[in-house]
Amino acid sequence: IDLNNADNDLAQEYLSCIRDLLHLHDVQDLKAFTQHMNTSRFQHSLNVSYYTFLIARRFHLDSCSAARAGLLHDLYHY
Repeated sequence: IDLNNADNDLAQEYLSCIRDLLHLHDVQDLKAFTQHMNTSRFQHSLNVSYYTFLIARRFHLDSCSAARAGLLHDLYHY
């Protein structure tokens, strides 16, 4: 999904849940670490966050909390 697409309602709904976290220094620092050999820990966490958001949304759970937890799940991994 293109998170920069302002016309995509689902992307905008997702971003509204995590926008404040995306700009945190500790979250941005995740870009410097490799995860699963071919992606950054930031991208990995963003992927986990988005898919967790979708699953929670599908089951009518708190999708914003799920998205936030997914984004932060590896924040202090090491």
